[in-house]
Amino acid sequence: MFSGLKLFQNFKEFQYIIVTFMACQPLLNNSSSVCRRMKNVIGDKDKRNDVVFCTNPATKPKQHIILFGGDVQDYKENMNLYNPQYSTWDVESSAQIIHARFPDSAVFVVKPAQMLLNTFSIYKNFLNFDEDGRPEFNVDFGALIHLAKLYTNVVKQIEMSVSDGGFGKNSQENSASGDYLVKSEATVEKGNDDSICDRNSDISEKCQLQKSTADLSVPVRLMGFSKGCVVINQMVFELKAFKDDKDVRPFLDKVMAIYWLDGGHIGTNNAYITDYELLGDVVALNKELHVHVTPYQILDPNRPWIGIEETEFVQRLKNLKGNIHEFKHFMNMKPSIKNHFKVITQV
Repeated sequence: MFSGLKLFQNFKEFQYIIVTFMACQPLLNNSSSVCRRMKNVIGDKDKRNDVVFCTNPATKPKQHIILFGGDVQDYKENMNLYNPQYSTWDVESSAQIIHARFPDSAVFVVKPAQMLLNTFSIYKNFLNFDEDGRPEFNVDFGALIHLAKLYTNVVKQIEMSVSDGGFGKNSQENSASGDYLVKSEATVEKGNDDSICDRNSDISEKCQLQKSTADLSVPVRLMGFSKGCVVINQMVFELKAFKDDKDVRPFLDKVMAIYWLDGGHIGTNNAYITDYELLGDVVALNKELHVHVTPYQILDPNRPWIGIEETEFVQRLKNLKGNIHEFKHFMNMKPSIKNHFKVITQV
């Protein structure tokens, strides 16, 4: 028995193995949440995105969280086909992780309009990308307007489902809206395809979605993870041009916090914005600003510019008296894509 301890003489190695193991395990810590896929929700100028909506139907959400995920993150069935090694981090599971961190919330994960090579997230309804998937930022694409309208429309669509009593009762597709409930490891018992609402008759009444879920007056947290941070950055580029737009201003007034979760992409700059004028526009919003990073991005020897930009981003926001909070995770471990994903659990 004791001879096995030789394998773990280096405590850091042991710690790394444990973290890696845990990152691969199914998420079972929020069994009361239910996720729903809202298909082809309209935003601005007939642009459409799928949105995954996740909440506990028996509670009244006090806040909404909008998340833009990273590369490879897709529906579970697609990830099982093309990126099975990362399928633990599918969009529904990621939504439930965030919901577990903010149990009084409803979570909205905006899916990219395209998955290049079934792997790379292309948020082409929010900003331009070149043919290789590199983001191309500009000041007037319209990401803010699209998100404001997309968010309003998805909440209204949920409100209609509440009025019809259609959320949380079955998993059949709604042909009118194109949306349907999905089972997830956090809401479905092994071997059972029914939602938690169907499996527990004693709580079925509580599974009727609270009308306050569709309340557009609750505060909003904006989050970008990994590649998803390019959407947050594009919106920063647009603030000066669109902050007073009739659709954007009410949305921005609801935003209470903005998060950059281990941002990065395959370009050569603007993983983190460092331009003082643009950062001044962010600080002027008077929001909480949160940055969570891991060695996977900021210590990548092939992309040293990410770490340099992140340091400047945080320091310049501090210089501008921004309400910035920086968190560094797993810094005593080797850069790991699994710890990169795991930053979602640290928000």
